Amino acid sequence: MDTGNLLLKLGYQPGGDSPLDEATLGGGISQPGYRALIQWLTEEIRRYGALDDESVSSVDDEVCFRWELSSFLKELGCPYGALMNVPLTERFREAGDARMLVEYLVGECAALAMVRRQRDQEERRFQVSVLEPCTEGDLLNICGALGLSVENLRADNIFNEINQRLNDEPHVGGLLFRPEVNLTSSQWVRLERTQAELLEEYSLRQQMMLKRVDLTMAAFQWKGKDGPAVAQTYRKWRRHLVDLIASFSTADISTLLAADEELLRQERVSSTRLKGTGKNTFQGYLTLPTGGGVVNIDEKPSMPNWSSREEGQESENLRRK
Repeated sequence: MDTGNLLLKLGYQPGGDSPLDEATLGGGISQPGYRALIQWLTEEIRRYGALDDESVSSVDDEVCFRWELSSFLKELGCPYGALMNVPLTERFREAGDARMLVEYLVGECAALAMVRRQRDQEERRFQVSVLEPCTEGDLLNICGALGLSVENLRADNIFNEINQRLNDEPHVGGLLFRPEVNLTSSQWVRLERTQAELLEEYSLRQQMMLKRVDLTMAAFQWKGKDGPAVAQTYRKWRRHLVDLIASFSTADISTLLAADEELLRQERVSSTRLKGTGKNTFQGYLTLPTGGGVVNIDEKPSMPNWSSREEGQESENLRRK
């Protein structure tokens, strides 16, 4: 992956409508766009790595920016002599040195982001969720949502009143899980195991969907100046998609217990209710990509009209003999 795409994957958004190009990545410290890029990289590295030095913030002042950047690279332990051993006034001016600085900071930022992501996954794996008991405030909120007057309720009859009001409320569909008796401890364990299996399968389907989207976008092979712009737009919307999927991954056992009977009704993808009854130009001629390939639109095949041979007429093969 080149430096521009890696920057977009890390979340960098260039100012204005101009995409990342060689002029921005190797423009040198005298260019405002280059200084803005370096400032963003240093802030991301500081956020992931928890460095102690002051931030590189003097974007408008080239001299102060060079001092702050040199101090930051020293704290980071930059191994490149071309960036550290030359006089301060000559640093980061050449196009090669400027490009080297960007590639070094991008690599450090990507490595720190990967380490942070792995650390967060380990913390979530060993995180223990504590289920707090139902408090008086929760009961008051439930009664308020159902329109029950708390003043007329007795402590020994409050749950019966809540159940009665819930039964009177209209429902879109019946509940899929309606036990007639209280569940035992072993049955609750089985339900929690089922919830974990469903959540794992849902997570695998999410990853497969994202991978197919990535492969489809990569298969188009955008060329010229449109490539970085398309990649930047795609990365932006992909982050929104990942955030949306993450919000669906927080379902607990209450979501399983509230499942509706509509989940038992499965329909084919080719059903008219899902596809719609309207005709369109591409219906019947649009070939979906396989394994992330490019979509192909097949031309309508040209076939001659079929007609039966007349009686008493020789076939073409017999005439040739």
